[in-house]
Amino acid sequence: MSTRYLIKENTVILGLYKNGSQSLKQLSHNNPSWNVWEGEMIRSNTVPLQWLKNKDVTLYIPIRDEFERAVSGLKEDLVADIRNQINFKDPLERNTKIPKIVEDKFKQYEGGNYYCTTTYINKPEIAYFFKNIFLNKKWDGCTVKFFDMKYLSNKFSEFLGEDIDNIPLRNAAERDNLKREMLPFMPHTDRLYRQYFNSEWIYSYENVWKPIWDRMRDTEYWLHL
Repeated sequence: MSTRYLIKENTVILGLYKNGSQSLKQLSHNNPSWNVWEGEMIRSNTVPLQWLKNKDVTLYIPIRDEFERAVSGLKEDLVADIRNQINFKDPLERNTKIPKIVEDKFKQYEGGNYYCTTTYINKPEIAYFFKNIFLNKKWDGCTVKFFDMKYLSNKFSEFLGEDIDNIPLRNAAERDNLKREMLPFMPHTDRLYRQYFNSEWIYSYENVWKPIWDRMRDTEYWLHL
């Protein structure tokens, strides 16, 4: 899963899978004064304590609704399945096989069998925040600021003093022809939620994570843009 950090002096931005990671990667290309840490530079299931424990650093983390993020990941996984099963350069094969692949996949998920594993708490950086920083008056490390991901490529860019084109709003569903062809055969979002998502995941989303992120907006950890 694509996790990357963008660093410029004492400003650090965290991009997570389905959470602005690709857009932030473009920032390092468009403005070389931003360094990027990714891939082998980040050990699995670890956090870069050299930034987190530095009280001069501010760490910015874009946040989106957990269900919206889960659906985005589901679409990405489905596109990967399609690519593995068809010759996507063949229009006829695309027209005949894509609907069947999507139908078969959702038959597997029927009755609440889809369980999303990309929730924020499963990311070591977010887990570290809740374990060590959140409401901890003794914390003497970095300042953490979450913000609404919908502002990543506009208001947040301006907040950083960046040209808004330096963090483009990259929507894979709009760019990827295969994904566009797949979307009409997917269940509507409401039906996805009611019929295909696992009931335990929904319970955690409705009673734990959605309320927590909603309340986070009223804390010192939220950047209002």
